[in-house]
Amino acid sequence: MQELAEAQFYLRYEIPVNGLAIGQSVEVVYKNPNSGVVAVYFVTDTGAVSLHVNPRYNWGGNVNFLYLNTFFSGRWQHYQTAPGFPFPANGVSTTVSLRITVQQNSFLILANDIPITKFAFRHSLSPKSIRKIQWTVLDNTATRKAVLETLALHF
Repeated sequence: MQELAEAQFYLRYEIPVNGLAIGQSVEVVYKNPNSGVVAVYFVTDTGAVSLHVNPRYNWGGNVNFLYLNTFFSGRWQHYQTAPGFPFPANGVSTTVSLRITVQQNSFLILANDIPITKFAFRHSLSPKSIRKIQWTVLDNTATRKAVLETLALHF
């Protein structure tokens, strides 16, 4: 993940896992930033990213969107965005709950307990191969920083 290694993170947390199974969920609870990138990475045993969930706040000219992707064979694949932006508006400081649940053929992504979208497994990157869950924040120019409250795995 060359791009990740070169990025300037101001926060980075991770938890080790020994693969994920159908029905398991990862929950991230945090205070939202006023700008920048908050991201969750599901990193496999080969260093690939089977899921990259990335709510982008005030990104590229006041645009908010949820960006989803996979990092495979040394490069990012075709990205997907979810309809709408189910996260707090800029300038509103609140707690965000992001839950990602493993389903039969996809990840179900929920924001504040609202189902947002599904992201199909790609390139044979099985949830069983996931070895760590990372939560990162980019953009140390944000005037209100993101604050991690919980990063947990639920069975």
